[in-house]
Amino acid sequence: MTLSALYTHSVKQSPPNQLPFNMKALLPIILTSAVALSAQARIIFEDNFESYSVGQSIDGKGGWVADESYKIVKTADGKGVFSGRTVADAAITHAIETQERTFYIGVDVDFSLSASNFYWIAAANGKGPDNTAGAIFNARDGKPLIAARIRKDSKKTKTGRPAPYDVPARLVIEISSYGEKYSSTIWINPTSTSDTPIQTVTSALGVSELNTFFARRGSVSHSAMTMDNLIIATNFDEALNAK
Repeated sequence: MTLSALYTHSVKQSPPNQLPFNMKALLPIILTSAVALSAQARIIFEDNFESYSVGQSIDGKGGWVADESYKIVKTADGKGVFSGRTVADAAITHAIETQERTFYIGVDVDFSLSASNFYWIAAANGKGPDNTAGAIFNARDGKPLIAARIRKDSKKTKTGRPAPYDVPARLVIEISSYGEKYSSTIWINPTSTSDTPIQTVTSALGVSELNTFFARRGSVSHSAMTMDNLIIATNFDEALNAK
């Protein structure tokens, strides 16, 4: 008998103003499932950068710590944060609630193609760049490339094979930990978790928890990144923020 049929049958057999016996038995299961689903879907941190003024440095605003080149700029749908091109190894960080299992980073990205250089978006332990899991961008022959990356330190970094994608894009990164072993899975413009990810890399870090959003532009001054609609969440759909 289906659940709807069971409910109809039970209601017919039950006295007025009383839950059917079978529904009493099912109610704790239904409530437990609802609570579990609610607990899984939670936003850890988000910023759409709309509360800042165009041209303003983001350093010290809204909990952000950034090199002086990071400024608020206009984007196609409002405002975003631009890495600038004037400071070598320009980095930006924001503390987040400590994460020990699987979580997701979703962000709109627009990486310039003016140089064969890199930009890095990741979750970190502290300020990075060591003990980070995320994605790295670069360009080759005028084409944007992206790869998953896990870095323990300068001597132990695992990076996937760079793959092409279209600019601008919505990036979603799934970061999962198993003790000190981490995996980073990346999607570009996905519609759901059933979409095939670009790639996954797995490697060990020297920590068992991550507590910082970390991004950094490479040392060559020509490349740059604009980020918008950043969401860090406990499930894919929240981070995707599909419109």
